Amino acid sequence: MEIEIREIKNSEGKGENRKFVCVRNQHANTEKELVEEISRSCTLTRGDIMATYCATSDVGAEMLGENGCFYLPEIGHFKVSLKNDLPEGSSVEDAKAPHFSVRNISFRPDKSFLQKVAQKAKFSKSRYSSLSQSYTEKEMLDIVKQEVDKNSYVNTRILHLEYGLSNYMARKWLTYFVEKGILNKTGVQRSPIYVLAK
Repeated sequence: MEIEIREIKNSEGKGENRKFVCVRNQHANTEKELVEEISRSCTLTRGDIMATYCATSDVGAEMLGENGCFYLPEIGHFKVSLKNDLPEGSSVEDAKAPHFSVRNISFRPDKSFLQKVAQKAKFSKSRYSSLSQSYTEKEMLDIVKQEVDKNSYVNTRILHLEYGLSNYMARKWLTYFVEKGILNKTGVQRSPIYVLAK
């Protein structure tokens, strides 16, 4: 797996730089790829495997729905986390079933499964760097105004690709200039653009 090492400057406001490692370019297998891998490692047919998938999905959903947990042998435990929609100011006695819903499902691997993964893991360092170029506020403001003059807008992608900022720092700078009233945020939520405030 390809790994990326990230350095966060002044981590937690303590003046210390911390390094984190994460997997880059994660690619989840397709259903077809998994079926083929399993069929090559045992005597089950592709039809048998698909039937087992469907049955496991149905049984797992039923057990999670009834008990809040589900154990898959040789793999690990799945557990439901809940969301509380009880109105603010309500007492515990006011709680009813409609006030609660499933938030997410967490996974805790078996120790043996985790060991298998650790034994099979192979690492290669990514050539991509997420270390962010440093700029002063004046330098960053000049860059932002320059890009708005050129493109009529600026966004995190431009600052990342053209000026070496990490996506995190690009968003942080743009948010900072919005809060100072220099920029306005517009566009769609997932890919916002920033223009000079009028």
